[in-house]
Amino acid sequence: MKRGDRGFTLIEMVVALGVLLVGMVSVLALFTTAISLHKEAIDQTESSLIAEQVMTRIRGQVDAGRDPKAVAQAFADWKDPDHPNYRVTAELADVHNAAAEPEWLLSIHVRFQKGNRERQETYRTILVREAYAAAVRKAGTP
Repeated sequence: MKRGDRGFTLIEMVVALGVLLVGMVSVLALFTTAISLHKEAIDQTESSLIAEQVMTRIRGQVDAGRDPKAVAQAFADWKDPDHPNYRVTAELADVHNAAAEPEWLLSIHVRFQKGNRERQETYRTILVREAYAAAVRKAGTP
């Protein structure tokens, strides 16, 4: 046999396998990171959907003429039956803005368990007091 026809040496095979192993471990690390980020995105999406649901309920009751503070108090520690691992707290604060109608700041805090620790996402929106006043006038209650 000629010297060039012998094929790969053992050292060349070990180096090739080492390079292949490093590449495979890197790809595996990417997959585990992607799975973790996907689970986090699901949790954030669920919490934002729950917050939107609570905001819509509160806004609907306020537009119907109910007292906004009483409505927010009803959601002080609320659990959605469809999402038992999520707890919701609603807070309402007066916003004093001289350039506009008085408003309320509605803060929705959604808490959920993530591994061995609790996470919280907070969502905020503005409820315009004029919409509440118009609903009260329409209903005929002071």
